[in-house]
Amino acid sequence: MNKRQFIEAISLRIGEKHSTTLSYVNATLSIISETVKNGDVVVLDDFGKFYLKKISKKTVKKADSDEQVIVPEHTKVSFTPYRNIMIFSDKYRS
Repeated sequence: MNKRQFIEAISLRIGEKHSTTLSYVNATLSIISETVKNGDVVVLDDFGKFYLKKISKKTVKKADSDEQVIVPEHTKVSFTPYRNIMIFSDKYRS
């Protein structure tokens, strides 16, 4: 499912216009992005949490050669799902 299909599914479920749903989804994703970028954790009950994860410096071998490359320390966005995420739709279906 891509973003367009996601927005259409939400629109159908809640009975809102596509443009209204698009605004809600974009606002939600923007808030999650800004919050995580600032180093805070976003916890969505019964769904999961988004957070920044620190990745240590490491040496890797290129796939096409035996050359060793150093990947510097960096951060990435991680998501940990709630342990029962598969029942989320049953619990919150409207």
